[in-house]
Amino acid sequence: MRHDRVFPAHPDQISAIRDWAGLVLPSWLPPTTFDDVRLVVTELATNSCRHSTSPCIHVSICTRPGRLIVTVRDFGPPATTSRGLPPDDPLAEGGRGQRIVHALTRQVRRRTRHAGRTTTAVLDLPHRPG
Repeated sequence: MRHDRVFPAHPDQISAIRDWAGLVLPSWLPPTTFDDVRLVVTELATNSCRHSTSPCIHVSICTRPGRLIVTVRDFGPPATTSRGLPPDDPLAEGGRGQRIVHALTRQVRRRTRHAGRTTTAVLDLPHRPG
C-alpha cells in the first residue's frame, strides 16, 4: 500500500494532513499504532511547514512487511538551519516534536538538497491479522 498527496506548506493545513493520514492508514492497525503514525505525520509536516520556504509539501505513507514508512518532502531552501536533536530541555519552546518522532520510530533519515529536504520515518508494524 502506498498513498501520496501534496499539501500547501502552511500551518493551517496540519489538521488536514493528520486527517488524511487517518483515512489512508490500514484499518487493521491497532489504535496505539494508528495514533503513533498520525502523530509522526503531524510532527514531520509541522517541521516542514515551519522550517522551509517551500510553497507545498509532499506526504507519503507506505507499508512494507513489518513496517510503515512516512516521508515528508519540501521543495525549497530551508528557512532555518537544523542542528539535529535539540538538548533535552523540558522548558524549551521547541524541539519536542523531533524527540517524539525519534521515540516512536525505528529510524529517522533526513536528506537535505538544494531543492528541499526529505525526512523519512520508519515505524515497526504489528503482524497483520490473518
